[in-house]
Amino acid sequence: ITQKAEWVDSISQMRRKLDTLNGRKDALLGEFSKIELKYQSMAINVQNEHLANVQQFNTESGHIHERFEPQFAENRAARQRNEHDIQVAAESVLAAIRSERDQAISQEAHWNSIVINPPADLTAVEALEKKHTDMSLLRDEMRVDQGTRRKLDEQKAQTGRAYAEQEAILNELHERTEGVETKIQRLLTHLDPDKDSLLHFLRTNKPDWPANIAKVIREDVLTMNGLSPSIEDGASSLYGVSLELTRLDGTLCADEAVLQDQIASRRIEQEMLHKNIEEAEHLLEQCNKRRMAADTALSQHDAEIAKLLARETTLKTEESAARQAVDASKKKIKQDAERNLATVRESRQACDQKIREANELLASTQRACEKKHEDIEKSLK
Repeated sequence: ITQKAEWVDSISQMRRKLDTLNGRKDALLGEFSKIELKYQSMAINVQNEHLANVQQFNTESGHIHERFEPQFAENRAARQRNEHDIQVAAESVLAAIRSERDQAISQEAHWNSIVINPPADLTAVEALEKKHTDMSLLRDEMRVDQGTRRKLDEQKAQTGRAYAEQEAILNELHERTEGVETKIQRLLTHLDPDKDSLLHFLRTNKPDWPANIAKVIREDVLTMNGLSPSIEDGASSLYGVSLELTRLDGTLCADEAVLQDQIASRRIEQEMLHKNIEEAEHLLEQCNKRRMAADTALSQHDAEIAKLLARETTLKTEESAARQAVDASKKKIKQDAERNLATVRESRQACDQKIREANELLASTQRACEKKHEDIEKSLK
C-alpha cells in the first residue's frame, strides 16, 4: 500500500512536469513562428536584392558586350586566322614529311623484297645461261656422236668378221692348193720315178708288173730308193703263196695313162684354185681396206669424242665459275640491299619522329595561340 501511495504521488508530479513541458513547448513554438516569419521576410528581401543585382549586371553586361563585341569578334577572327595559318603550315610540313615517309616505306618494301629474294647480275645470268646453252648443245652433239660410234663399232665388227671370214676362205684355198700340189708331186713322182726306185725298175724290167706285182705292193715301197731290186727265177707266187691276182685292183702307179689324166685333172684344179686364191686375196685386200677404214674412222671419231669430252670438262669448269659469279652477284646485291634497307628504315624512323615532333609542335602552338587569345579576351573583360 505504501508503494502504491508513492506511485500515486509520482503520477501527480509527472503530470505537473508534463504541464510545465507543454508550456515550454508552446512558448518555443511561438518563438519559432516569429523566427520563420522573420526568415521568410529576409529571404524575400535577399531575393529582391539579387534580382535587382542581376538586372543591373545584365544591363551593365549588355553595355560591356556592346562596347567590346567588335574587339571580341576581331579577336575570334584573328584566332581563327592564326589557327588556320598554323594548321596550313603544319599540314604543309606534315605532308612533306609524310611524302618522305611514304617514299621511305616504299623503298623499305623494295629493299626488303630484294633481301628476301636477291636477284643476280644480268651479265652474270646471261653468261650462265650461255654456258647452259653451250653445254646442252655439246651434250646433244655427244649423244649424236655416241650413236655414230655405236654404228662405227658395228661397222668395225662387221668388217672384222668379213675380213676373218675371207681370210679363212683364203687359208682354206691355200690348204687345198697345197693338198693339190702335194698330190701332183706324188703323181709326178709316180709317173717319173727315180732311177733307183722299185717302180722305175719294174717299168723297165717287168712290163707285166701291173698285172701282178702292182696289186700286192704298197705305193710308198714302189717309190722308195735303196731297195736294190733285181729279177730272179721263181714260180709265179709271192713268197710261196699263190694268189688269184685278177680279183685285185692294181695300184695307181701301174697305169701311166691314168697317172697322166690324174695329173692333168689336178693341174686344172690347181689353176682354178690359183684363180680363186687371186680373187680371194683381192677380196681380202678389199675387206682389209674396209676394216682399216672402219678402224681409222673409229679412231678419228674417238679423237673427236675426246675433244668433246675435253670441251665438256672445260664447259663444266666455266659453268661452275659462272654459277659462282651469279651466286656472288646475288650475295653482293643482298648485302647492298641490306645496307639500303637499314638506311631507309632509319629514314622512316626519322620521318616518324619528325611527324611526332610536328604534331607536338602543332598542338603546343595551338595551345599557345588559344592561351594568347584567352588572355586577350580576359583583358577585354
